[in-house]
Amino acid sequence: MYCTKCGKFLPEGTRFCTSCGAPVSVSDANDQQGTSGAGFETRGYYNAPQPDPYYAAGMNAAANLEDAPSTGFGILSFFFPLVGLILYLVWKDQTPLNAKSAGKGALIGVITGVVLTVLFVVVFGLFLGAAMTDF
Repeated sequence: MYCTKCGKFLPEGTRFCTSCGAPVSVSDANDQQGTSGAGFETRGYYNAPQPDPYYAAGMNAAANLEDAPSTGFGILSFFFPLVGLILYLVWKDQTPLNAKSAGKGALIGVITGVVLTVLFVVVFGLFLGAAMTDF
């Protein structure tokens, strides 16, 4: 039996896919085994070929290797928050861990920029106020 969402091989009696977490219903299992009662075999139809479980597992592993938290993208996003926001929006579905790093960097960069701006205004205001009282 194979997961209808990701194609990973599933042992008999599995209720959820061990790879993607999709629920496996009894009708899915029956359809894949050809016992659904739909009469596909008698009408000349056949079940679609299932993906090779080793190939599907290899593809999932390759996708997981590409998706890792990236310090470099976090630092880039810190200094250029707009780039971090764009990277987050582009990557959030394909590589969520990379996207999260870029998003965190952008968020921290924006917060740091706001805090430094407020501190600058307060300090500059104090110096300007002190200078105005001397005149």
